[in-house]
Amino acid sequence: MTTQRPRLAAGLTEAAFGHWYWLKSELVAFCRAHHLSATGSKQLLAARIAAHLAARPLPHVVEQAKPRSDMPTELKLGTRIGTGWKCNQRLRGFFVSHCGTRFHFNGPLRDFIANSAGRTLGDAVTRYQQSLSEGPRSISRQFEYNTHMREFRQRNPGGSHANAVAAWWAKRGEASAITGR
Repeated sequence: MTTQRPRLAAGLTEAAFGHWYWLKSELVAFCRAHHLSATGSKQLLAARIAAHLAARPLPHVVEQAKPRSDMPTELKLGTRIGTGWKCNQRLRGFFVSHCGTRFHFNGPLRDFIANSAGRTLGDAVTRYQQSLSEGPRSISRQFEYNTHMREFRQRNPGGSHANAVAAWWAKRGEASAITGR
């Protein structure tokens, strides 16, 4: 495997493509240039490109209708979570008022909001508080930068943020981003 990140182009092998990190914008540009659908998640775009590079049939994706959000304007502990709710600023304001200013939407709470229609916001507050003592969760593949940062900090407890970012750019194969050239 080459040590320098190759250009994302039609001649790239599937293995070489899978070895490197690609920005979603790069994946979208490749899809458009090769008349592939450029919609969907980063993972779906990568699967589509990998199949294209390997001359395999493209993955079939069934588009799902987006559920409408029925979030009321006033949120209380007894408010029932509806289908299609998004973690937005109004919901953040509710949680900050009940959980404190250090509140952030974490994975367990996002999952709870997405999959608990009919439960209450009070249940969501309880789930958030429980999640704070559960320790780190696995990070989804689409958040490779976050995974890298977590792993770098585990391997280098005294390492600086600048070192972690430099290691990320080196991993991406773009030394020019470090040097500015």
